Amino acid sequence: MKQILFLILVFSNFVQAQDYRFGKVSVQELEKTNSTVTPNASAEILYSSEKVTIDWNFQKGDIEKKVVDFYRIKVYNKNQAPRNAFVHQVKLRKNNANIEKISDLKVVTYNLENGKIVETKIDKKDIVSDKTSKYHNLETFTFPNVKDGSVIEFSYEIISPFYQFTEPWYFQTNIPVVKSDFSIETNESLRYQPFVTGQLEPKTNTKEKQEKTASVSNTIRYRMQGGNLIDTKTNYENYRYTMDINNYSYENLAPIYLEAYVLNPKNLFSAIRFELAAHIPKNGNPQFFTTDWNTIGKDLMKSETFGEQLNGNGFLDKKVKELTANKSTPTEKMKAIFDFVKNNYRWNNVYGIATDNGVRKTFNDQTGSVTDINLLLISMLQKADLTANPIVLSSTDNGILDFSFPSKHKLNYVIAHVYDNGKNYLMDATSPHSDINLLPIRALNYRGMLIAPNGTTEFPLQNYVMSNRTITVDADLSDAGEFSGRYTDTADNYFYLIDSEAYHDNQKGFEEDKTNSFDMKVENFRVQDNNEGLMRQTFNFSNLKVEKIGYKPIFNPLLFLSETKSNLFFNTRNHPLEFGTPSTITKTIKIKIPSGYKVESLPTQDTSLVKDNAASYIYAIAQKDDYILVQTQELLPYATLPNKYYRDFKDYKNKLILINSQHVVLVKE
Repeated sequence: MKQILFLILVFSNFVQAQDYRFGKVSVQELEKTNSTVTPNASAEILYSSEKVTIDWNFQKGDIEKKVVDFYRIKVYNKNQAPRNAFVHQVKLRKNNANIEKISDLKVVTYNLENGKIVETKIDKKDIVSDKTSKYHNLETFTFPNVKDGSVIEFSYEIISPFYQFTEPWYFQTNIPVVKSDFSIETNESLRYQPFVTGQLEPKTNTKEKQEKTASVSNTIRYRMQGGNLIDTKTNYENYRYTMDINNYSYENLAPIYLEAYVLNPKNLFSAIRFELAAHIPKNGNPQFFTTDWNTIGKDLMKSETFGEQLNGNGFLDKKVKELTANKSTPTEKMKAIFDFVKNNYRWNNVYGIATDNGVRKTFNDQTGSVTDINLLLISMLQKADLTANPIVLSSTDNGILDFSFPSKHKLNYVIAHVYDNGKNYLMDATSPHSDINLLPIRALNYRGMLIAPNGTTEFPLQNYVMSNRTITVDADLSDAGEFSGRYTDTADNYFYLIDSEAYHDNQKGFEEDKTNSFDMKVENFRVQDNNEGLMRQTFNFSNLKVEKIGYKPIFNPLLFLSETKSNLFFNTRNHPLEFGTPSTITKTIKIKIPSGYKVESLPTQDTSLVKDNAASYIYAIAQKDDYILVQTQELLPYATLPNKYYRDFKDYKNKLILINSQHVVLVKE
């Protein structure tokens, strides 16, 4: 007992004694062999911190934001560690003359060699600067000499004129975090609204004030009546003010990247960001920046890089007339215009709610940002006399909008909306594989803001079209105890969109993702895409071995299609279940019983249900002549389920997995 207590005290003292200054990596950290948060983790963040300071730059006469980030990462298994254990990216904003600048970049990898700490500093060739658009630059740096057991440190400073908001700071990530701190210091005249997300509460959250003094100069120039300068005098005055400081600290954060049915895992991460709510000077009139969505909508429609792009555009008239010449109904016209734009214009992967090229240049060059392409689509729809308007939103990977605090800083995506004969139609022409009312994942972020002439209103963003995936397997079991056969997967609607985008983006990678996880030989992988919303994948398989107990072959009749884990880890979740689409997945397996064998036992037919018919699973099996026939069907009738269903859905999945674990037993006749 004394020994256990001693070890606990030693570990406690070790944690408390950690030195989180740059360069103070300890031998103990390098000798550490596994994570104390998640023992089997391939890497973890030993410490991360961000310090934001927003104050007046009295020399420039303007407000400035300074951000200092610091990370210390431990790598346990290099081959299994995620990309962010080797590479870090920093997105820098820019807008006309305003630009964020990164400085004081330090990157060092530490390794323990013969009991000594060896440092490897970053080389200039490992730092890459990209101009990704006229609104963003991207700094990418790769960590040098990373091995199993390495500790990596990096830090940098960002000077920014964009003080109206802070970027989200993620305490939590896809690897464990031992400790993470965030602090923000703001001039007392600036009032910021915090937005905290995630399932966990900070270990500490403190507020304090700090007195500061700045020396402010005022130069007076004396001139003669003729205007000649005869003297100057500079007065210096000490200006006293207060900085408001907020500190947040989290410890022992487990990774969440494995949690299922979350379109953007970051929505589950514990994170914080701030937006400017008011400027209240000591001597002067207060200025409040809280607004409403109607005002934001009106401002956007007056903007040269947004709403003004929809005015005029006579150069589109001829093409619109040509596309709609033989179309008699509004939906036919809509379909013709949408298909033309999505099939002929390429998205350059630039986000934002301001045009990158403008509608005219995009029309001529056939490439542009999401706003360029979808404003082009909206303008053409309007010219066809359709009631078309933009919906602005935050893309899925940009996080969820907080509708209680209207702000355009979180908006970075645009789609098209058409209202006709009492029905709503949504379109995103950035994907050639999308369809009307079938949006890609990046646009499925709960709600957007529909900007119409009569005002700006919230609008739900979901796929309502039922998507179907049908999988069939025909298999023969040999006397040697191996399965061989043919696999066919047919997908439509949303499943088609996802598979088709992935396949056309990287055909080899798509095939590897589909086949490499199977413990069998796969040959003749083929994909048929009719480019009309239907994709078929096929392959032949062999060498799928069967277990034998004595002389009895025993196998799961679902073969390699059995669902074995749900990846639902919480007891409760404050985030909805996101499926992307209502769906039906049907699996049919036909197994030829080998000559000389008969069935001794079959699995039991069963079902699993979620209350309110929010999900259902059917498992049916039977023997017919010399064949075993299995069919399963999972129905998810909604694209999302509120978090109140999480516990029931988790139980439903656990039962589904139990049903799937049943086996067939054969015996010799």
